Amino acid sequence: MPQSPFNHQDNFTTNLTSNIAIGATSGSLNLLPTVAAPFWIVYDALNENGKYEVVYVTSKGVSSVNHAATTYAHTTSETVRLVAPSRELDLMLSAPQGMMRNGKIVPTVSSNGITLSLKTLNGNDPSLTDPIIARIGDVNRVVVAPLSVSIAQGTTNPMNLGGLELTGKETDLFAYLGYNVTDGVVIGFARFGSATQYGDFNATATNEKYAKISTITNAASTDPYECIGRFAATVTFSTPNYNWSVPTYSQLNLIQKPTTETRWLDYTPIISVSGGTAPTYTATFINKYKILSDTIDIRLQWTNSSGGTAGAGAAALVSTLPFSVLSTYLAANRSPLGGAVWVYEAAGTGAVSQPTNGSAANNAIFSFNLTSATGADQSSGDRAMVGSMRYQI
Repeated sequence: MPQSPFNHQDNFTTNLTSNIAIGATSGSLNLLPTVAAPFWIVYDALNENGKYEVVYVTSKGVSSVNHAATTYAHTTSETVRLVAPSRELDLMLSAPQGMMRNGKIVPTVSSNGITLSLKTLNGNDPSLTDPIIARIGDVNRVVVAPLSVSIAQGTTNPMNLGGLELTGKETDLFAYLGYNVTDGVVIGFARFGSATQYGDFNATATNEKYAKISTITNAASTDPYECIGRFAATVTFSTPNYNWSVPTYSQLNLIQKPTTETRWLDYTPIISVSGGTAPTYTATFINKYKILSDTIDIRLQWTNSSGGTAGAGAAALVSTLPFSVLSTYLAANRSPLGGAVWVYEAAGTGAVSQPTNGSAANNAIFSFNLTSATGADQSSGDRAMVGSMRYQI
């Protein structure tokens, strides 16, 4: 919890040395607090005259305090005390957007299905006596009942995590809290962390931008959502099921604060050459990606010194991607992606290519001006493709 901007003194009590009128901006006290201003005092603390009033003290004099104008007149018979008023408590409990007070996310797996729960810092379900406060949009919301969301084992290819590129690969998932006036606070998770409203998610369960949310009965596209953390999980396809698992958690793979960035993660691209032969790479076949808000960085290192399967064919060499390119880029094929890839073949022959979007949202080709790297461009035993890509998701 943040430090208060106001000072306090336990068990301080005194009274006025002389009466003050309505609108007074100072009061002489028998005893001054030892702490420096600013602080809050209450006149008529025991309600002796029915004029209980909290005022904000801006400075101290030799025997007086200076404060905001009083609403009531006060007398020497009244008790004066230092207090922490409701306004100060409200400021203390208010959280930055997406942050929680007394809350954390807890991912678990049971029967090969995954559950994401919201728990108090003591590991309990939130309740009236142990609530969680979260700022969703510009409003502090209070959670006083258990809140969780689950995906069962048999769910088909959830978020496209069970496809050939990602099955069995650990991924980072982003936890969200959302709100609408009918459903109240809801919890969910997705593969990307940049959503700010319900309409940023896709409603199809196999889509990469799908979010599994606890309740969407009354969801509207403008409902506010906040990313509250990130956790690691793995989906492995084993016919006919998509099985969830989670690692032992640490500060690296379980993040208890808003974030829009994953770790560097692994994927396995599917390489193809229409009507030809896709090359394989036996020396190194490294493929990494990192999601940063609404963009993705990809690093690839494919090398082969001998053996493996040589590429063949005049058609473009196509590689699938771990996350589809934003659809607005697909008005025409060959939309350029950021980065460059070195296409090398035997005896130092090579050239830098521009990664471009292929014929589908989830693949890339490697262009030299108006032509593309082909299967035949990777036909030698000594071959490599090394580089990076970046694009909006």
